[in-house]
Amino acid sequence: MVKKAPKNGEKGPKSDKKFSGRVRAGSNLLFSGPGRVRATAKSPGPVRAGVDHRPLLVTVNWRTKTVTEMSLDGRTIGGFSHDELIEPIAVAVTPDDNILIADNGVGAVLVFESSGKLKRRIGSKGKKAGQFKELGGVCLGPAGEVVVADTRILVFSAAGEFLRELGGGKGGRYCGVQVAGDLVLAARMEKGGGTVQVLSLATGELVTTIDSHGARLKRPTGLAVSREQGSVWVVDIGHDCVRKYRYK
Repeated sequence: MVKKAPKNGEKGPKSDKKFSGRVRAGSNLLFSGPGRVRATAKSPGPVRAGVDHRPLLVTVNWRTKTVTEMSLDGRTIGGFSHDELIEPIAVAVTPDDNILIADNGVGAVLVFESSGKLKRRIGSKGKKAGQFKELGGVCLGPAGEVVVADTRILVFSAAGEFLRELGGGKGGRYCGVQVAGDLVLAARMEKGGGTVQVLSLATGELVTTIDSHGARLKRPTGLAVSREQGSVWVVDIGHDCVRKYRYK
């Protein structure tokens, strides 16, 4: 049932910038220029955000189980909830306005129309190849692939067919993922800290690891690829900051 929300390999890349002291659950901060906060949108609990191809920001709140569409100046435009949502933790938006929600409670990626109608599920929970253990993020590849962060990176076709797994290792999990061209950037947390791995989308080869000795990551979660080629913004909730790194 749809419920409408009310309207209103190589280590050591350098950290270019750090913005601290304003990363808090329940707020979506939009930056422009050299670290200036462009807008702040409040939400009643922890959220994950994805940018629509239109000038909109789409967020999911795991506590209230709601998906919200906002303008880039923080105004709520619309949104929905759904009975199938249990523990939604990440969101991505396709060019044809479908909204992908990675849900840890369901153990799948749920595909919704922008109206909130559930279209299908991608994947399932389990221990076999192509199954989810602990989802941590979702994004889209250049050919519409659905790329999901878990204990390893799982890649599905746009239609939901399992294609391959990338990365992984003993212990640890991926908590955020973004695709930049033919590369996958994945935030990974392990027992001693966090890194961002840069992997080949096609082969899974580890290209480099962001683990700057001068700006070590503690609990990296969200990622956003910068328009500046070869740069990525990383949300580090262990240090309450957003850091910018070069990976090329």
